[in-house]
Amino acid sequence: MMHKRFRVQIIVRAAALIVITAALTVLVGWTQQYALAAVLVAVLAYVVVSLIRYVEKTARDLTRFLESVRYADFSQGFTSEGRGPLFDRLQDAFEDVTSAFRRIRAEEEQVRYLENVVQHLGMALISYRDDGPLS
Repeated sequence: MMHKRFRVQIIVRAAALIVITAALTVLVGWTQQYALAAVLVAVLAYVVVSLIRYVEKTARDLTRFLESVRYADFSQGFTSEGRGPLFDRLQDAFEDVTSAFRRIRAEEEQVRYLENVVQHLGMALISYRDDGPLS
């Protein structure tokens, strides 16, 4: 089972890149075993693509969050998928901002509703504050 913490994943992939590159150097430079070197080149390419995709996942999550804010779509959730405490805090921040936007949106809808009710009333309204004077 692969460890899910972001830092560990990056370190493991970087170490794999170093080891594979060193093995390629030995195989091609000293032993001329080109068939095995070709297999290692394929493994190296896989590790590079895997590293790029893993790092870009954070950018995709952030982009998805910003797009949800841009289009006022607060139905999406964000998960840190056990990538460590830094991503847990990022998930909490996503959820806090999303909750604040939902709350603001609900308040705006309430204001629009009340404005619509007042606009369609055929009589005057008088409101009182708790401390007594008219408002």
